[in-house]
Amino acid sequence: MADLHGVIPPLLTPLHADGSIDVESIHRLVAHLTEAGVHGLFPLGSTGEAAQLTNTQRRQVLEAVIEANQGKLPILAGIIASSTASAIEYAEEAHQLGVDAVVATAPYYYTYSQPEIIAHFRQLHAAVDIPIVAYNIPSMVKMNLDQKTINTLAQEGTIIALKDTSGDVSATRGIMLACEGIEGFHIFSGLEWVSDIALEIGADGLVPGIGNIAPADYVAIYDAIQNGDLETARHHQRRMIELFNICYHGHSQASYSAGALGGFKTAMQLLGIFETRQMAAPMTTIPDENVAPIREILEKLDLLPIEA
Repeated sequence: MADLHGVIPPLLTPLHADGSIDVESIHRLVAHLTEAGVHGLFPLGSTGEAAQLTNTQRRQVLEAVIEANQGKLPILAGIIASSTASAIEYAEEAHQLGVDAVVATAPYYYTYSQPEIIAHFRQLHAAVDIPIVAYNIPSMVKMNLDQKTINTLAQEGTIIALKDTSGDVSATRGIMLACEGIEGFHIFSGLEWVSDIALEIGADGLVPGIGNIAPADYVAIYDAIQNGDLETARHHQRRMIELFNICYHGHSQASYSAGALGGFKTAMQLLGIFETRQMAAPMTTIPDENVAPIREILEKLDLLPIEA
């Protein structure tokens, strides 16, 4: 596939009130992102609640994204799984549907050694003829992909890229140094608050969850850094830090994940892109009384359509 770069948002998964996949909202989401100038699409990641979806729902999401995209942008399909065998099945199906690459975490639930994680990626690579992006998100998987593991997999061509959501910019920098000079290997940052910094120190692109809501701002950050315009990059980064406050208005008994992703979905509903803000069970959907503060944040940043 062509070199990966730029802004590749991890797509939210819109649901109907009964929890079924909202295909029409997926089509609107893809149009919204494409019109903003993003460089790729990443369905079925953490932002997309992939771990909460059935196999049938995962397939429905991919089919809808592929149909809406019409071959315009590269599609990187998440294959988050608790075992190597499941990851291979997800990858095979994604490959058959026609995506451009798959994005894999280490298996979750059990704790694995770094050699076991390397074996996981090697088996996946051997089983399915499709480019693999490694996804480092220790907050969810409970294991970190260390620099040596990433370097080993990158050097041998098992993975073509890394999405680093470790939460540590210095660790991201360390990975960049460890993998410096590996031809065709790319590093993406998933940290919305420091996207400008990640790009400045050498990241090839961004995978920002909040980019579902304001993709044009993240494209502006990326373009500004490429052009050496740090002032413009800082301006849009400050806007995105303020927008991130939508994550803190969930139900009082909801988890942080439900509050954050629920804030994203509420914003998408207010933008007229999603029909509902329904979360996948068992996560709590944001109640009506918590919507007003999110609307205020969107209004302050001039993100709402005029008719709203």
